[in-house]
Formats: sequence, structure tokens, C-alpha cells
Amino acid sequence: MTDILLQIGATKLALAIALAGTVWGVQRCVKRPATVHALWLMVLVAVLVPAVVPLRILPEGAEEEAVAQSEVAVQSEVVAQSEVVAQPAAGPPPVPPEGVAEEVVVQSEVAPPVGVADIGVSGGGIASGAWLTRNAKPLVALFWLLGSAGYLASTVVRTVRFQRTLARAARPAPQLQRLATGIGDTLGLQRVPRVYTTGARVRPLVWWAGGRVRVLIPALFVAELDETELRAVLAHELAHVRRRDYLVRMVELLACSAYWWNPVVWWSKRRMRAAEESSCDILAVAASRLTRDRYAGSLLRVVEIMSAAPVPRAPALASAAESCRDSRRLEQRLRTVLATASPSPTAGRLRAASATALAFGLSLGLVYCTPSGRSALAEPQVPIAAMVKDSAGIRIIENASPPEGSRLNWRIGPEPTLSIGQVAGEGAYLLHDAIDATRLSKGRIVVAEQSTQALRVFDAQGAFLATWGGAGADAFAELREVTRWPGDSIAAWTTPHRGISVFASDGSFGRTFNLENRGNPEWMYFKPVSVAGNGSVLAVMRAPDVDTVVVQLRDGEGSTTASFGTHPSTEGRRFVEGERRRWFPTIFGREPVYATWGDLVVIGSTDRYELKAFRADGTLDRIVRRGHVPRAPTRADVAAYIDRALPQLRPDMPRAAFENQQRWRRRYEAVPVAEHFPVFESIMTDAIDHLWVEEYEFPGEERPVKLWTVFDPAGHMLGFVETPEVSGVYEIGEDYILTRVRDEQGVEYVKLWPLDRSGGIADHR
Repeated sequence: MTDILLQIGATKLALAIALAGTVWGVQRCVKRPATVHALWLMVLVAVLVPAVVPLRILPEGAEEEAVAQSEVAVQSEVVAQSEVVAQPAAGPPPVPPEGVAEEVVVQSEVAPPVGVADIGVSGGGIASGAWLTRNAKPLVALFWLLGSAGYLASTVVRTVRFQRTLARAARPAPQLQRLATGIGDTLGLQRVPRVYTTGARVRPLVWWAGGRVRVLIPALFVAELDETELRAVLAHELAHVRRRDYLVRMVELLACSAYWWNPVVWWSKRRMRAAEESSCDILAVAASRLTRDRYAGSLLRVVEIMSAAPVPRAPALASAAESCRDSRRLEQRLRTVLATASPSPTAGRLRAASATALAFGLSLGLVYCTPSGRSALAEPQVPIAAMVKDSAGIRIIENASPPEGSRLNWRIGPEPTLSIGQVAGEGAYLLHDAIDATRLSKGRIVVAEQSTQALRVFDAQGAFLATWGGAGADAFAELREVTRWPGDSIAAWTTPHRGISVFASDGSFGRTFNLENRGNPEWMYFKPVSVAGNGSVLAVMRAPDVDTVVVQLRDGEGSTTASFGTHPSTEGRRFVEGERRRWFPTIFGREPVYATWGDLVVIGSTDRYELKAFRADGTLDRIVRRGHVPRAPTRADVAAYIDRALPQLRPDMPRAAFENQQRWRRRYEAVPVAEHFPVFESIMTDAIDHLWVEEYEFPGEERPVKLWTVFDPAGHMLGFVETPEVSGVYEIGEDYILTRVRDEQGVEYVKLWPLDRSGGIADHR
């Protein structure tokens, strides 16, 4: 709603500027004040009309032009320095017990550096600046609403005070009432308002705040003016009544209250008031039956009296002249009186012009501009993106952020269709460290269990079938991952130097191959990450004490087929204490992510919502982006991060443990803090080449479910999807999600959830 409010405000500002500029140009040619008044009234009515029809600010091609200029720079950046990707860390690194000299190894592989701030120096500044950035729109909207409320409140206070003044000081004026009756008959008034005099310091005005309309003439004017001059004053005020200008005061009040920050509204109000006074002068000349020269003389006499005894500004609901102190406006009024022929009081042209102007303003005011091309309240059931293609063949897909609270109309079953795991019973069903799982043909599930270093196979109903890789040539050591291999086979790997093992669909061992490592020391090796549908292996290599990582694509024999360049590694700080070296990642620092995406390899970093997809030959194919507002960690967030990383102390623990914790705390407090939280957690792809991006959960704002942004195979965003709260998602098929679940007792399960994509995706492909 905040976005819509600000979009409406911006649209109304642009509309007011356009209409006011047009009316200002027209009034230089149109000399009829009533017509000019109707046009200025149209401007105020247009900004007041509720905007209910969204309209794109830019045509479809305009957004492409807006991002086209960035493509060449992006391509050069990728050639010079690509970004690295890896699985994100689940949390802060654990603190080893005192006396352990090994280096602290982070769980994540690599991440490009970001601007950081020392927690003890600038963390608060980062947090406050980011808080303002994150809440800029709500603060602007709040300031707008508070200003409107304040203006309305001050108007109500002034109105109440003026009403009380009238009740105390206003007296009926029989002599003026008789003059008003005759003038009112000439103007065609069905009911002549009551005329009052008062000794208060006011100017002649028409007052209406509900109820009956009243005309107020200061007692000073009655004493100083002769009957002819009084007739002119009364005729002018009754002309306001004839034109129903007291109703226009309500339009002014609403427009100035709603758009008090818009200078065009106030300027239009002043121009409309000037045209209003001239229109009443013309009507008053005819109604008072005075010559134009005599009326002009009476007007000058009124100005003389008002100048001798200045009076405060009239309340917003009063129809009173405001031009007496402005010599240019006074001159314009006199020129109008002397040059314009008196119209018939009952002329219908004024009503026709006013109706036409108001109808035109009404039609324009119904529209507001939105950059998304649709109502911000609508659910994102279609891809929302602008795609451009430069001469190098790189497509850039710019996606707007989905509206908060919206969801893609896909349905995930409330209960799993398959659950593997038990609290007690047969050993094959007791899972411990089920690090990965995949689904084969006929619904079979293969679970990689780290505790037994074996693959357990279950049928489509969850019944145990066999164990693969337990001993012999196919034995595993430090089992890491299992995935599908072409031909309904599977591949599993352990530590990188032990290679990748391939099994046939019946579980028979096929072969083991290693990733080629030519030209590198023995302790530097490539680690497999994922397998593409054609059997290509995505691999990365990071060397100790080196701040870069290499990303490559390998074939089914381990040979290099493409390289995606060298990318920045994870940022952090290294501590050297004697012979010990400890490395700490930046607190809330970014982590690289990567995955195979159909025939492409997608690489990104969790600090930017930008994912780069490379072809199998190593060239850049497309860049996928999504709108995001950065958010900075506060001091409390950093303190909570450090507390989670440190061991919990008990009262009965020895003093040495307490001192050890304090040493680790001081180290953590010296680690840099990322300028912003990560914008997402991780990425993965499904069986039909949709890209799933897991949204980041801010500390203290954890969701009961996992939230993902889903992109179609072309990179167009489809919307948000919720998955059940699980420990991890192994695999997303066309109609299922395979997950790991750990209950409150720590018992592990592998569960299969049904996924129905029929609610909105079929029309988009």
C-alpha cells in the first residue's frame, strides 16, 4: 500500500504540473474570468479524484533501453573478474576447544568481498543508515499523512474559533439586509443569505461551515462607506453566493490537506481565487446597477480602508478577497472591471464550462502510474521482466520485487506422500546424517547416509530395498553427495581426491573417475558440485591462503571442457597467534552460489540479487536480476551472531573455559561486519529448469516455512512459493519436493511432498 500511495502522489504531482501549465497558457488567451476559474478548479478536482486505474509509466521497450547501456560493462566485468559461487554457510563457525591448533575452516567455499565496518566503530552508523534506507518509503508516507492531519487540525481549530467570534460579535444589519434583498433579486438568488455586521477585525466575506450561508460586513465599512459603495460591496459578496464559491472552499481545503506538499496545488489555488474575484466583480457591476467606473472607484475605496487597518487572513472556509495587498492583482481586477462587458447573471455558459472542465479533470485524475505495468496488489502469476539483448548476445532480465505477502498459485500438499525414517526399529530405517537424497525412475529413493558411508535405496512406498557402496571397490569414505547420472544411473562422491563413483540403476558398481588436476600441487584439487543432465560435472577449486576460486565444467571422464574464470573468494579476517593461524569469515558476509541450469551454469553471490548464466563454452548467456532493498545488521544482530558462535557456559565449568570463551569473543569482535545482510540464502534448479532462490531469513524474523522466489527457464520471475519448514531441500522434481526433516527429538526423516504447478504456470511457458 505504501508503494501505491507514493505512486499516486508522484502521478498527481506530474498531473498537476501538466494541467496547471496548460491552464496558465490558456488564460493568456482567454479573457473571460469565469472560464479561467473553471479551468483552475479543474486542476484541484483532478488531484482529488481517487486514482484507481494503474497505467505503465514506460512502454515495454523503454525498460529495455533503460538497462541496455549496462550490458557492455557487465560483459567486460565478467571477462575480467567473474563472481564465485558455493553453498552458503549454515551459521557461524564452531569454536574448537582450548588447545586445538588447527586452523578454523569455514563451511562455505568462496565469496566476493564486500565493504565492511568494524563492529566497535561504525556498526551503529551502518545500521541507522540502512534503517533509513529500508524504511524510506514508509517514513515519507507517514510524513505525508501527518502533514495532512496537521493541516486539517489547524483548519478545524481556526474554524471553531471564528465561529465563536461570530457568535459573540456578529449582529444583524437590517439596513444592509434591505440592500441585499434587492441585489439578490437581481442576481436571481432564491434565498438571500442573512447579512451581519461585526466590530471584529475581519474583511467582507461569505461564511459557510455547514448550515446557512452568511454574509459578514465589518462595522468599520458601514461607518466609512456611503450607500453606493456599500451596494458594491454587498453585490460582490452576493456574487460569491450566486456562484456557490463557498462550496469551492471545501474543494480547496481537501486539495491542500491531501497534497499540502505540492506547490502546484497552492499556486493553482491562488490563481483560481484571483479569477474568482474578477468573476464576482463582473457579476457585481450588473447586480449593483453601477457603472463600471463607479464600481472601480468603490473597489479602490474598499482597498483604502483595508490598507489603513490591516486584518488577519480569513479562515480557509471564508470567501474573502486576498488580493488587496497585491498591487498587480488589484490592477488586474480593475482592468477586468473596466474592460469586460457585464454578462447576464443567469448566463449558462459558466455552468457548461465548469462541467466540462470538471469532467476532464475527473477522467485524468482516475489514472495513476506504476512502473510494474499492473496493480501492485495483484498476485504475480505471470513473469514480470524486461529482457534486452545486445550485440554480443547477452540477455539481461530485470525483474521487479514481488509484492510483500503475494504467493504464486502453486500448491504443495499439507502432508508428505512418502516418509522414510523411524524413531526405533529396523536399522535400515534409522537415519543418521542423511546428507543427500535423490529420486530415480519408478519412484525409488536413494539416500546418502554419512554415518554409515553408504547409499540406502527405498522403493516408491518407502520400503527398504538395498544398500550400495558399503565395501570393496565401491566403498565410500567421507560420503558427500548423491545425484542422478544419465541413463537412470546415479553418481556419488566423497572427498575430492577419492573421485566420483557411478552406479547402474540396479545398484551394480560401474566405475570411479577423478577430476583432472594438471598443473596444480597435490594438495590443490577440484571439488565436484553438481551434475548436469548431459553428464557434465560442475567443479570448483579453492586453495588455502588464496582469495580466489576457479569454476570449471568437466566431462564424464573428469577432463576440462570449459572454464568460467577466477572469482573472488569468501571475505574474512585471519588471526596469527604464534604458530596458530585461524581464519574467521566476515559476520553476515556474502557467500557464492552456483548450480547447473539446463544447459547453462548459473553463478551468483548472496550480497546481490544478480545471477549470471554461462553457456557450456564459458561465454555469458544471460543475467537475471530481481529488485531488492538492502538491509544492514544492527549491533544487536551482531551480538546475537557472536553469542551463537560461542559455547554456552555453565556455572560449574572451570575458569579456564570462561577465559577461553572471552578470548574467542574478542576475536569475533575484531572480525569485520558486512555492510548489508545477504539478499538470499541459496539457489537450486528443478527438473524442468526453473530456478529457485531461497529468501534470506533475518535474525529474529524467522518464518514458519521456507520462502523461495521462482524464475522460469528464461529467467522471468514467476513469484514467491512457500515450502514446508524442513532441515533441507534435496531435490525439486516436476511434481514433487524431496526434503530432509528433523523433529524435536532429533530424529531424521526423508520426506516427499506433492507439488501441483497447475495454478498459473501453464499459460506462461
